[in-house]
Parts: sequence; C-alpha cells; structure tokens
Amino acid sequence: MPNLFKQGVKKERLAFTLLNHFLDLCDAIEDQDPSIVNGSIFDGTDIPQEVLLPETKYTSDEEYEEVKEWVLAISMEQSIERNLPCDANGNFEVSLVDANGYPVRGSAKQFGSSGKVADRDTWSRFIMAQKTKSTENIGDVLQFIAKWTQTTSLSL
Repeated sequence: MPNLFKQGVKKERLAFTLLNHFLDLCDAIEDQDPSIVNGSIFDGTDIPQEVLLPETKYTSDEEYEEVKEWVLAISMEQSIERNLPCDANGNFEVSLVDANGYPVRGSAKQFGSSGKVADRDTWSRFIMAQKTKSTENIGDVLQFIAKWTQTTSLSL
C-alpha cells in the first residue's frame, strides 16, 4: 500500500482521502474504539461504514508512518479537496463491490483485461441463476457488466 503514492498516482485526491481514512481506521484499531472513525465522507456510496474492527492492524508500523508522512505532506503542500471524486451523475466514481454488494475477498473471477473482478462463488451462482431462472433483469445486468468490463463473453 505505501507504494501507492510512489507510483505516480493520477488520482491524488482519491489517494489522499482514502489514505487519510486509513489512518483514522488504524487509530481506531489501536484504541479499539470505532467512534474515532468519521465515515461521513462515504455517505451516499456503497462503501460500508459500520464494520467490525480487527484486533490488530494488517500493516506494519513502518507502513503506517510512511502513509502518515505522505498524507501530512500533501495536506500542507497543496489545497487538495477532501472529498471523493464523483462522476457526472454525482456518484462516487469508484465501485468497491461486486454483484453481492461486498468487497471481493478470496477467489476472484477476472473480466478480461479490464481489471475488474467479482467473487468467484457469487459469480458462479449468478451465472447458474441466469441459466436456470433467467429473467429480463438478469439479462440487463449481464449486458451492463459486459459493457462495463468491455468483455464480450461472460461465463464462469
């Protein structure tokens, strides 16, 4: 994760916002106090705000400090907007979820070279439903996913 901002991130505002939130989450994990985290920045997005805190951080202290230094430097150097970038319709431009509404964790179904993925088990169930109980809505969803991922063949 610390390499994120070393690789010439084009979406610096998004990186700043998410990494600043990451720091808040780390502090909340350390204190085991979820009230420290202000998730209002994610109002109106598909990012879950009420999640259980793990007992320990998944990053090292060195990674935390590196992120902290970058966030501090950016906040002092520039007048960067502290909000999420939105599309033309006012929606958060990055989608966190796949078909089931949760982040992809574990085995992923790749959609060509688009970089987009879905949870493999969820995708398998969706395709099975399409084959056995097909509806117009399922067809519409498949058309949307094909267009969104620039994939011509959607299968398992």
